[in-house]
Amino acid sequence: MKAFPSKPTFDLEINRTVWHDGMDLRDYFASSAMQSLVRVWDRSDGFPLGIDPTSGDDDDTHLKCLARLAYMVADAMEEIKNERNE
Repeated sequence: MKAFPSKPTFDLEINRTVWHDGMDLRDYFASSAMQSLVRVWDRSDGFPLGIDPTSGDDDDTHLKCLARLAYMVADAMEEIKNERNE
């Protein structure tokens, strides 16, 4: 599913219809979650919600872990959204 989909428009410069798909809903949810997660992380000594999303990779940085956590939140949001739509 897409966030912000729009109708196709006809582009006169290239003389064809252009489709604007929008952003993936999962990416939108993750970007929304990331804003709060960074604020919480900045004021705490650990991962928000007590979840450690590290992969065990030594190259993981705190920001990568926060990004992973944001997608975990996004996946949970999509799951709940799909349950409500069934």
